[in-house]
Amino acid sequence: MAGFLEKIFSIKNEDKRKVVSLLGVKIKFKSNSLAAKIAINNLVENVILLNKENAKLKKQIAETNKKYEKEITKINTDLNFERDNIKIIKNDLSGVKLCYKTKECIMCGAPELNIIGKNPDFENTHVVQCKKCGFMFNFYNKKIEDYYKEDYRNQRREHISENYIKLMNTRAVAQYDFIKNNIDIDLKNLKIMEIGCSLGLLLNKFDESNDFTAYEPDIEMANGAQINNPKAVVKKEECNLDNLDSDKYDLILLSHVFEHFNDPIKSMENLIRTTKNNGYIFIEIPNETVETVQYMCENKKGVGHYSYFNPDLFKMLISKFENAQILKIETYSMTLDDFLSKVRSKKSIAASWDMAKPIENNKGIHIRCLIKVRKENND
Repeated sequence: MAGFLEKIFSIKNEDKRKVVSLLGVKIKFKSNSLAAKIAINNLVENVILLNKENAKLKKQIAETNKKYEKEITKINTDLNFERDNIKIIKNDLSGVKLCYKTKECIMCGAPELNIIGKNPDFENTHVVQCKKCGFMFNFYNKKIEDYYKEDYRNQRREHISENYIKLMNTRAVAQYDFIKNNIDIDLKNLKIMEIGCSLGLLLNKFDESNDFTAYEPDIEMANGAQINNPKAVVKKEECNLDNLDSDKYDLILLSHVFEHFNDPIKSMENLIRTTKNNGYIFIEIPNETVETVQYMCENKKGVGHYSYFNPDLFKMLISKFENAQILKIETYSMTLDDFLSKVRSKKSIAASWDMAKPIENNKGIHIRCLIKVRKENND
């Protein structure tokens, strides 16, 4: 700095004024006066300080950009997705409504879909509802596939505790009783497959004379299923429905699994295909309304549902297959109103479940259904 000041004071007064003016400060001074020296000295120090602060700020900006680069990319992707896939239409009730464009309902094929909310689990997708049939779902994309491979198991990690086993066993007993009370065959010497068997507690309720096959991708759960069912073939992997043999099983079980399939029509077609003539499919799924789905979109991660059913929508799905007939469909556990009340107040839900008692008027939070498969050409 001293050398810099010497150079300044060695030049003419007129040039000094130019330097000071160039630095953005207007001062009057006499040649080599104390006031001039102090003013210029302070000015130079301030410039140096500003340069240091500017360099520090640039470094902070660079670090921030690097830190949030992933988030910025995600936001840009979301904006492009919404620009390309969403349109605004007039709605008589709410004034403005967001809808998907150039998309169709995967259940009925209708072209107009209202947006319920942004799915908290799947990137770049929204829960939509068909304006015609009322079916709610997410459009399939690669991010959904990645979510199930990478995040779902971590978010949904259910600790195998005594309380968890007790709760799941209570549900398994209720499910077995539902099947036993509504099926018209003896539950012995059958080929039975369960997809997403968890700890195998439902399989464990069936007679040991049956031939069991089970799929469970969670290794800890699958190990528990094998312990509970020593004679069963427990496959520690996802079940690829397309690869299942045709006409193989007398009874197929799916408990809180079907809502995770990305194509419910194709999935049901495969389940029917792999079921023997006069065989059965048992399915339990959540009973979900627009209100419950909106709540999950706004508040809850780790649900990972792809499709959202109520009893009428599930009946509509099964009606698409001439060789499938619903023998019994009911709702259980607790009412939808009680469910929303408890989750909003952060109270325990499981403590209020009665998994064996049907809830009238399709108002229970779980749907339980038994389907019979009849293949006329195989009689």
